Amino acid sequence: MLPVPGNAIADYKSLGLAAERTPVVAGVQGLAPDLADFWSRYLIAARDRGEIHQDTDIAEASEWVARVLLSLSTVPGNTLDPSDADAVAAHVRRYVMPGLRADPAV
Repeated sequence: MLPVPGNAIADYKSLGLAAERTPVVAGVQGLAPDLADFWSRYLIAARDRGEIHQDTDIAEASEWVARVLLSLSTVPGNTLDPSDADAVAAHVRRYVMPGLRADPAV
C-alpha cells in the first residue's frame, strides 16, 4: 500500500503527475478500475480528515476521480495543457475539489 500524504487531497502536484503519467492506450477502459482503486485510499484519508464530504461514497468518487484524470490526460482540449502540473492542479482545485466537498445527497 502506498503512503497517504499528510494532506490527502491538497497534494495537487500528485494529481497533476498522475494525469501526466496516465498512458494513452486503446484499452483505456481497463485503467479506470485500477486508477479508482489507487485513488480510493486518498479519498478515504481526505474524508477522515474532513477535506471532502463525510457522506462521500468512496468507490463511486474514486471512479469519478479516475475518469476525470483519464479525460484530462487523454482528451485534447483548448484550455488545459495536461503536461502542465500547475495548470492541472488549478483545474483540480477549481472543479474536482468542489465536487468532492459537495453533499452527495443533493
